[in-house]
Amino acid sequence: MNSGFISYAQNFEDVMLWRALSHVDCGFYIDIGAHHPTIDSVSLAFYERGWTGVDVEPVPDFAALLREHRPENEVVEMALSNDTGKISMTVVPETGLSTASTDLAAAMAEDGDKYHDLEVLEVEQCRLSDLAEFYAGRSVHWMKIDVEGFEQQVLEGWDSTILRPWILVVEATVPNSDQSNHACWEPIVLDAGYQCVYKDGLNRFYLALEHIQLASAFEYPPNVFDDIRLRPHSAMLQDLAAEHMRDIHKRVANYQRQVLALQHFQAKYEAVIQSASWRFTAPIRLIVDQALRILTFRDRWLEIRGWKARIRALRHLRAVICRPKPSSAEQLNKLELSPDGRAWLEKLEAINVRSTDSN
Repeated sequence: MNSGFISYAQNFEDVMLWRALSHVDCGFYIDIGAHHPTIDSVSLAFYERGWTGVDVEPVPDFAALLREHRPENEVVEMALSNDTGKISMTVVPETGLSTASTDLAAAMAEDGDKYHDLEVLEVEQCRLSDLAEFYAGRSVHWMKIDVEGFEQQVLEGWDSTILRPWILVVEATVPNSDQSNHACWEPIVLDAGYQCVYKDGLNRFYLALEHIQLASAFEYPPNVFDDIRLRPHSAMLQDLAAEHMRDIHKRVANYQRQVLALQHFQAKYEAVIQSASWRFTAPIRLIVDQALRILTFRDRWLEIRGWKARIRALRHLRAVICRPKPSSAEQLNKLELSPDGRAWLEKLEAINVRSTDSN
């Protein structure tokens, strides 16, 4: 049964690439600005289908995640530019918005309400042409550049005679806006022998002229015939699942506290009823209970008017007193009471006997 194409990418970039390259077995890609191994990943769908590649990610935390989740890939923990050495990287924690662009970093710093806890790191940088030398002669089926406003510098470091991906995908808007920024770098791509074949509002897709036969795959945007399944590990679903699990853990912890409290109370209760004092005072509690019932009956008797009502009250008292219970006389013999206390108890027992006989 066909399970469809699970898309993980932010804007269905993986759908468009797969439509053009699904005939390639175990292909190879270069993902520049790979960010996260699952969230908004263009390459995950390919990796799951046996493809391998190079993940370029200068932010240490994300590079570590990529190494953990992409053991078959090479992870390059550095920035790509038109120079070598060190470069300042402005990191926006837990996002894919980190950038080496000084202009964008300055704008982020001014917008403190939107961008919090910015961190500046010194990271290694190299040219794309230097990186490409390691893969010279190998077919690169697609390359994606998503570097938050630093696309021009990356492309300036590219030698298209060494590295010629079949398909080139470049983010073409100012970060966090729909304003196009491709005019400053697109001439580099066109001069390298590439043609723009598709625009999705966020990216521009280019084909190497020697692979222009793939252009038909880019005639239409993602649609029902691509049999797309939404990514199962989207950030939204992860947040909802995490919130649900936190609620479950909170409820379980609360129930556990209640169980412990009940167990503590049960232990105390068992200790009390097993104590000698509890067993010794059992007859007294029984006598007090009977005395309270008689006194209650007396109070009600004084309020009752009419002999029929009083007969009903007597029958009710008899039923209450005659309920199966330990004999007061039997319990009485176990107690060491004063003569006055014993006389009072015997009087109560006599009342019970007379009530039973009169029935």
